[in-house]
Amino acid sequence: YDKSKTGTLYALRSECGRYVKVGISNIPSRRHKELERSTPFKFNLVEQISGDGAKIAELEKYLHNKYERAGFTGFDGCTEWLICTPELLEELRNLGD
Repeated sequence: YDKSKTGTLYALRSECGRYVKVGISNIPSRRHKELERSTPFKFNLVEQISGDGAKIAELEKYLHNKYERAGFTGFDGCTEWLICTPELLEELRNLGD
């Protein structure tokens, strides 16, 4: 991830609805394809916001520090999955406002 370039923060929700992955990428379409191959369950994109790469990285760090991790291991991006809560979903929805 290059903070000097435009960044995208994305939120993916597991099909079961219990988990949300918050991640960042400079090329989100490519990252989503990588995650589809490596994640052992299906998910859907729920939110996405692009902007200044450094600010996007700070936003990701803030969300990861605020919300509880799902505790997954063993696959690409596993540490970025969080327990889905109404508060987290509301905060993600408000990002684009």
